[in-house]
Amino acid sequence: MNDIPTTPVTPTPLADNVIEAANELKAAAEAKAREFGQAAGQKLNEFKDAAGKVFEDSQGKWKDLGDTAVAYVKENPGKSVLAGLGAGFLIGLLFRDK
Repeated sequence: MNDIPTTPVTPTPLADNVIEAANELKAAAEAKAREFGQAAGQKLNEFKDAAGKVFEDSQGKWKDLGDTAVAYVKENPGKSVLAGLGAGFLIGLLFRDK
């Protein structure tokens, strides 16, 4: 009645080879993933450093531009007021309801 064998099935040498190959493949994939993660981390740090340098450079340039603008306004207050009025008028024309 019971056709299920009661003795344990022993793996064949072929099954052992498949298991060993799967374990080797798993180890190789884990090593490649670690290698890729380290390389990505290094690239991220390089990009972070480069972005920091660009930010510092642009921050200095904007500060210089602001200082130049303040000096110009102090030297030419009449021209500055007229330029501001002109810019405001143009912006008003652009954004008015039609």
